[in-house]
Order: sequence, then C-alpha cells, then structure tokens
Amino acid sequence: MQQKLWRNLLLILLPTLFIIGCNAAEAAPEAQTMADERPPAPVEISRAETGNIAATLNYAGDLQPTQELMLVSIVSGAVEEVMVEAGDKVRAGDPVLRVVDTTYKAQLKQAEAGLSAAQANLMKMQKGPRDEQIEMARAAVDAANAQLRGITTLTDDEATVAAANLAQAEAALRLTQYEYDKIKWAGQVGQTPQALQLQQATIAYETAKSGYNLQAHPDESVLAQLRAGIRQAEMNLKLAEDPFTEEDFALVRANVAQAEGAVALAQYQVDNAVMRAPFDGVVSQVFVTVGSVASPQSPAIKLISNDLEVIVNAPENQMVSLRDDQ
Repeated sequence: MQQKLWRNLLLILLPTLFIIGCNAAEAAPEAQTMADERPPAPVEISRAETGNIAATLNYAGDLQPTQELMLVSIVSGAVEEVMVEAGDKVRAGDPVLRVVDTTYKAQLKQAEAGLSAAQANLMKMQKGPRDEQIEMARAAVDAANAQLRGITTLTDDEATVAAANLAQAEAALRLTQYEYDKIKWAGQVGQTPQALQLQQATIAYETAKSGYNLQAHPDESVLAQLRAGIRQAEMNLKLAEDPFTEEDFALVRANVAQAEGAVALAQYQVDNAVMRAPFDGVVSQVFVTVGSVASPQSPAIKLISNDLEVIVNAPENQMVSLRDDQ
C-alpha cells in the first residue's frame, strides 16, 4: 500500500521539477547579461601602517579650584578694616584685611632707638679715645712722678729752704716760750695771748720739722703710696690710649646684631598687620568683622584660585591607558 503511495507522489512531483529547471535555465543568461552591463565598483588601496587606536572614555568628575587657602593673620590684634567681601576678585598682593598696628609701630620705634644707640656706641669705640682724655691721663702720670721726685730728690736749694723754715719755726717757738714763761707763775694763763701764741708756734714748728724730715728722710710707707699712685696713673693712661679689647668690640657688635634683629622683627609685625592675597583668585568666605580678633590660630578669609580643575575617579584597569596630558 505504501509503495503505491510513493509512486503516486513521484508522478506528481516530476513534472513540477522539470518546469522549474527549464525556467532557471532561461533566466540565467538574462542575469549574466545584466551583471555584465553594471560599471565596476571603485576600490581604494591603502598601505598598512602601525599606530595607536584612539578610544574615548567617559567619566564623571568634580569641578574645583586648583588652589584653595585659608588666610590667617600672622600677627594678633583687633580687626581694623576688612577690605573684601565674598565674591570679590583679588590680585596677588592686594590688601584684604588690616589689624590695629599701634602697638607694633611703637615697638618698631623702640627697636629702632635701641639700634641707633648700639650703632652709636660701636662708632664711638671705633673712633677711639679723645685727645683730651689722653692728655689728662698723661698729665696725671707726670704729676705723680713729680710728687715722688719731689720727696726722694732734694736739691740744695730745697734743702736750704726746708732748713731755714725749720730754724725760723724753732726761733719763733723759743720766743713765744720765753714770753709765756714770764706770766705762767701768775696762774690762770691758759687763755692769755702768750699762751695762744705759744700754741701756734708749736704747731708751726712741728709742721716745719715734719716737712723737713719728709724731704730729707722720706717715710717708706709714704713712698710706697706715691709709687702706687704712679702705677695707677700709668694704667689709666694705657686705658685712655687703648681702652677697648677685641672682646669689647665683639660684645658691642653682638648688641648691634641683636638690635638689628629686634628692628627686623618689629618691622615684620608692622608689615603683616595688613593681610595680602598670596595669589590671584576670588574671595570665597570672610570669617571676621571689624572689631573681632584676628590671630594665627583662626582663619580670617578663604581664597580660591581663578583656575579650575576636574577630579575624576577612573577604574583601576583603565589607569594604564591614561596620561597626564590627556
């Protein structure tokens, strides 16, 4: 039964397949003819080269200034003037805030006065002693030597004068003693002129005798005192001629350097009583007002730069593909 069914199907399909084949044979020459009539397609030929393949990577980022700084006052003090507001543009060096500087200016004047005094002292030392001081010291040495010579070296004339003075004083004493002896028997003679004259003559005689003995036979203790006076006068002369040592100059120069440092510090404080912008930018925030206290510990103004930059977070596996100048 099945064989009969297959036979019938073949009988039906064979004529159909024959018709399709004939149509295809007729259409093939026509398609070839149409293909031959088309123009040739243009072809571009390029040389193969090696190079980088550009790729575009998209990231999300944050836009922020390249510089951002909290400005603080270097010196402490009450705010006298705020010269900017939030949003103001400033240039590098523009004043933005002023602190009361009365105390700092007074300290500067005091430091300058100290420096002037130290410099004047150094100049005085460098000029050396005055001629008048040296002459006075030399005169003192000469006087001390003359005094010693006057005692130890007695000329004939001086010896004659000293002996004459002693003899005169002795004669006056004898005369007054003679006159006193005339009345001493009467008693109560202590207040008489004769008694007073005797007393004066006695003093004059002792003085003349002491002067004569000092000139003729000076006491060693007196000589030692005079020699000590000469040494002191000579030392004073040496100090007058060369009064300063290298240590003295070093100390004075150190005082000058210290005074210069004090002036520099005081000037630094006066200069920094005015706060200035360190770079071109825009005032972002102002934290102080007139009358409030500015100090190195508290921010006064927030300043941001005009230049901006974008901060992005790139995946780690793409970092090798990125460069600084991209």
